[in-house]
Amino acid sequence: GGSDEHFSYEDQLELNRFAGYNERRKELKQELADATAAADSFRDAADEILMMPADGPDHLKTLRNLPAGLGFRWGETYNDWNPEAATEWLESKLEAANQEAENLETELEQVQKEMQEIR
Repeated sequence: GGSDEHFSYEDQLELNRFAGYNERRKELKQELADATAAADSFRDAADEILMMPADGPDHLKTLRNLPAGLGFRWGETYNDWNPEAATEWLESKLEAANQEAENLETELEQVQKEMQEIR
């Protein structure tokens, strides 16, 4: 083409703005996927606790015979088995992950709306 394809400074600013929104949209989609996966993991773990016998997993039964107050090692940490506390903790993490996902969805919708206005 010739001089018909002239881009103004304002056009370039709009293109830059659109590119910035597009990059943020990609980031938000990934963050939303991560928050959703975290929520799914917390939900699954809480469900596992609900389905587990009250005295915990089978491999912990021998620990029940140890003196009171003595913790057991799980991975790199020492813990006492308390299904109520574990469930409460998981539910708080699930609520936080769901809230984060909701906030990300709201921001993503706003970014997409801004992108539509530029087009």
